[in-house]
Amino acid sequence: MSSNSMLRNFRKNPLLRRGGLSDEDLAQADPFIREALIENKRQGLLLAVRARWIALGVVAIWLPFFNFRWEVLYYEAAVVILALIG
Repeated sequence: MSSNSMLRNFRKNPLLRRGGLSDEDLAQADPFIREALIENKRQGLLLAVRARWIALGVVAIWLPFFNFRWEVLYYEAAVVILALIG
């Protein structure tokens, strides 16, 4: 289906213009949309995991500088446990 015919279908269908169809309805209608949604979800989850690892690393490095006592080891262990959980 060319982009012009897709645009014509979009203009003709009032449900599409008002946002009346959900992602599931669109995915059932077109397999390319389903693949795009799956890829988008996978990339979003990967970005979230990477952001969490970076945040945990920053916190683990920052904790000893913020509070240089033996009690900080408890929080370092908590950071390691959070990292192991995923």
